[in-house]
Amino acid sequence: MKRSLTLSLVILFSYSLTLCLSPRALLISVIQQLLRKPTFGQQLELIYLLKETSLKEFQSWTGTLKRALSALNARQKDRPKPLSDEAFSVVNEARDRFGEAPGFQKTLFTLLRNLNNEGFTRGYLYELEVALALDHQGNTVRRFGAIRRAGSLCREFDLITDTHWIECKNITWACVPVDGNKKWARHLKEQFLEQRSIVANYNRKHGKNITYAVCSKNEIPLSWQFWFKKHSIDFTCLTYDIKDIDAAIEIEMQIIEKSG
Repeated sequence: MKRSLTLSLVILFSYSLTLCLSPRALLISVIQQLLRKPTFGQQLELIYLLKETSLKEFQSWTGTLKRALSALNARQKDRPKPLSDEAFSVVNEARDRFGEAPGFQKTLFTLLRNLNNEGFTRGYLYELEVALALDHQGNTVRRFGAIRRAGSLCREFDLITDTHWIECKNITWACVPVDGNKKWARHLKEQFLEQRSIVANYNRKHGKNITYAVCSKNEIPLSWQFWFKKHSIDFTCLTYDIKDIDAAIEIEMQIIEKSG
């Protein structure tokens, strides 16, 4: 607690000394300090400054951003780096490949300004991983974080390609049992069903054959796999292969019928 309070006071004092600087000049000043002699406190200050920055300002900092990423990736003796080596590699490759793609800058901006929130960060980082995997497979990612509507329904889709509208999930599925009564599970089901409906409505109106798909970082339990199949929702995972899925689903259905 004492250490946290001291760190906060250091950041506040440093920030107050530079209030006369423009936001960009202040950011550059912090980055230069970090690149000379990185400290964990200054890395937190950089994240704080990003939180106080608008998306429009962020989009104009192309050259500065490269140095900001290096500063956030600077090694500490006894602290984890805000931007790990793996994340640093993913972000840089994504910047090179999708820098001009609609919605990408907003996704990257949201990722960087929330680096002190591990749960939040890993979700956005996974979106970049999926986008790169799709790109390596020859698919063109048309948009990041696209808002789509159908009547009263309005949902965001993480990635849009010519053939798929994708929702990325980097969650521990075991914490949200599909047949449980947890609010999060109900929220996920509602999200998936509404996204499926929006895609179906789009296909009917425009004569398209877009596929809605859920892409998971972690293995999806059979109970959730069954639920996805039951509601005609495609799902996949970048970290494992689903083998004999139809046979597994058939076994799950038999178990449910016997227990019902």
